[in-house]
Amino acid sequence: MIKRSDLIMILSGEHRRERHRSKKALELFRRYKGEVSILITGSHSGLLGRDLPRGMNKECYDMADFLVINDIPVSRMRIEERSVCTLGNFFFSYPLIDENETDIELITDRFHMGRSLWCAEAVFGNKKKFTPAYTSNEQTSHYKIFMEKMQTALLKADFNIYKVKMGDYDSLNRFMREVHPFYCENPERMKLSAYRTFVRIFKNPWIAQRFLPTQKQAYRD
Repeated sequence: MIKRSDLIMILSGEHRRERHRSKKALELFRRYKGEVSILITGSHSGLLGRDLPRGMNKECYDMADFLVINDIPVSRMRIEERSVCTLGNFFFSYPLIDENETDIELITDRFHMGRSLWCAEAVFGNKKKFTPAYTSNEQTSHYKIFMEKMQTALLKADFNIYKVKMGDYDSLNRFMREVHPFYCENPERMKLSAYRTFVRIFKNPWIAQRFLPTQKQAYRD
């Protein structure tokens, strides 16, 4: 008998043509004979701006449309549409995951999994178990891994400065509202942070799409 997870969670940022992450969700859903829900999370990249760029659909809805076309019932889906980065994926998904859903299969590409698991721990601590569900996208490199680890290291530094404890949703909520460059409620009074510097460097779409693995994958054909 196949052990079924409590929930399948897919992160946005997939290759728009290949749909590696959505296809992995299809595989797992069929393996569990439809007896599991799928949480799809993510609007777009915050490096494109806080607001959804004109002419672009939210990624979570594009992924949901793909799943519906492949016979996944809408009733089995939950959609988180506010997040614009990996940390936000988990932060805004927090209220959408039931207390008794403790065993979650996390779908993303192999090169992106390390940062994703760290972000999951930052939001949920040890309250949930996130099990990697790697896609068929095996394209990775030392450079991709370095860029992912660098972003994690910058957030770790900010957590240390602003005393954000892993798994403490209240302290993380303050960080997101006051510090994080994508979610700060008052951008004019945004506090300095290592991640803010990173965002300033890669805010230019030309730079981001050439040097950030997730941006190149999701926003360049």
